[in-house]
Amino acid sequence: APRGHEVAWTQLALTAAPKPATRSAALAGASPVQVEDTSGGVILITGDTTATFDRATSTLSSLRVRGVELLARGPLVELNRAATDNDGIKLWDGQEGKALGRWQKLGLIANPIQHQPGKFDWKSNQDGSVTVTLSHAASGRENWKDCTHTHRYTLHPDGQLVVDNDIVFFGADVTDLPRAGVRFDLVAGYENLAYFGRGPVENYADRKTGSLVARYETSVTDEYVDYVMPQEHGHHTETRWLELSTARKAKSAPVLRITAAPLFEFNVSHYTAEHLYAAKHTTDLTPRAETIVYLDAAHRGLGSQSCGPDALDQYKLNAKRYTFSYTLTTKR
Repeated sequence: APRGHEVAWTQLALTAAPKPATRSAALAGASPVQVEDTSGGVILITGDTTATFDRATSTLSSLRVRGVELLARGPLVELNRAATDNDGIKLWDGQEGKALGRWQKLGLIANPIQHQPGKFDWKSNQDGSVTVTLSHAASGRENWKDCTHTHRYTLHPDGQLVVDNDIVFFGADVTDLPRAGVRFDLVAGYENLAYFGRGPVENYADRKTGSLVARYETSVTDEYVDYVMPQEHGHHTETRWLELSTARKAKSAPVLRITAAPLFEFNVSHYTAEHLYAAKHTTDLTPRAETIVYLDAAHRGLGSQSCGPDALDQYKLNAKRYTFSYTLTTKR
């Protein structure tokens, strides 16, 4: 091997967690977030940031910074992933005993998950922030007792939008799920990706120890993994933050930073999970202009059941409740 060739590496985690960031004292006297309560919903305004919440759909329908729209689709609970060959062979029969067969019975694979709007409420807080609380029932089979998702959006005077998520499952058969998280879509152009987590190659709960925790820069397009059979790919675990920006870094388009509290898992792609599942060949895929963002509290391991054992129990999503938080901030 040439001089300097790396033979092995390891990482050591600090035993003491870093202190949480505190808001600048200068912001203590900042003007409270403005609220416009209308029949159609609630609009929150602070500085350059405007967040609009739609009452009919109970969603964050718009997020604008300096008048520039970021969202093509607001955050909603997501349980699906494009089944891998280890989950089950999607073009074969007889997959009932595998994860794919169970997910098909729950209606989670072929079609987008359905969301039934629920709670819509807001309140002003003493620190000048405003919290909007939304909820949805979610199911792939129109059984609205399968899952409930409560998401709380707190917009602070400094423009930070903190999102707290509570995902609860019901029913004996609603278990061993593909993922527990949210999906939202960014408008076309958000192609540059930077993140601090495990990489640079895809990694999952049961296949991650060979991936170094570090800061990486790549593109959304390059996150695609060209499997012969299109399927789930490009996942990253133990992520502290990620940033998405436009390819040309236009001055009018803000950089979006998503910070975990404390960690999350993610995929970013130009393909939805349902789009990947429907494709039989790579040539069946047409990338979308939008950037699709999946943020997960948990994501099922891969196992090796295409020709061996399934994922171990500790890498399956069998809990009945998952909670996680993330913060959206922007910069020029």
